[in-house]
Amino acid sequence: MLITPGYTFLSRNVHYSTEHLYIIISPIIEEMVLFVNITSKKENSDVSCILNKGDHEFIRHQSIVNYADATEANVNKVREAITCLLFKPQKPITPEVVTKIQKGALKSEAFKPKYIRYIPV
Repeated sequence: MLITPGYTFLSRNVHYSTEHLYIIISPIIEEMVLFVNITSKKENSDVSCILNKGDHEFIRHQSIVNYADATEANVNKVREAITCLLFKPQKPITPEVVTKIQKGALKSEAFKPKYIRYIPV
């Protein structure tokens, strides 16, 4: 399976009671990838990147990229989680939306500086 920027999957997180959409936003760098999750926009949300219905079939209302929870993972562990169905593959997002998310990461105060290396400049 090809893990590239724009690859999406659904998964649960200890912080959420429902599945969220996760998006790989980086190429593989030294066997690692970076992914972010999408969550509902709330009053105090980081609005560095707002996604709307139509940006992905799973997004049904205005949502935000949760840069604070950006996760770095070994690509082989991601593949394993997909094989075990801990991560449920979804349709990919477009390159344009990936670029929008990457640009938002560079603006977000919540995005950890150590992850900047994953964002193509």
